[in-house]
Amino acid sequence: MSIKELLFGGGGLLLVLMTLVQIAPIKVNPWSALAKAIGKAVNTDICHRLDGIEAKLDGHITMDDRRTADSRRAQILHFNNELLRPINHTKEEFIEILAKIDEYERYCEE
Repeated sequence: MSIKELLFGGGGLLLVLMTLVQIAPIKVNPWSALAKAIGKAVNTDICHRLDGIEAKLDGHITMDDRRTADSRRAQILHFNNELLRPINHTKEEFIEILAKIDEYERYCEE
């Protein structure tokens, strides 16, 4: 069997052509496109599951942010209540509550 018979008989011409196009500085990459199509077909189920997991994670992050903001608000209100009663506070406690107020305001703005 000659090289000519191998190339033309078994679809080898297509193989050689695809390899030449892949190597050439043209932006057509048949091997990459073929690999990408096969990868998408194989991973379709995983991609759908990842989309669902991502949506759940976003929901949990949002819920956690709300809980944190609610906790900050409760601490601020508690500190305010202590100020209305004759309870003394240190400078560090004032600095801490001011930082919590800043965090709460940032959350509200976002």
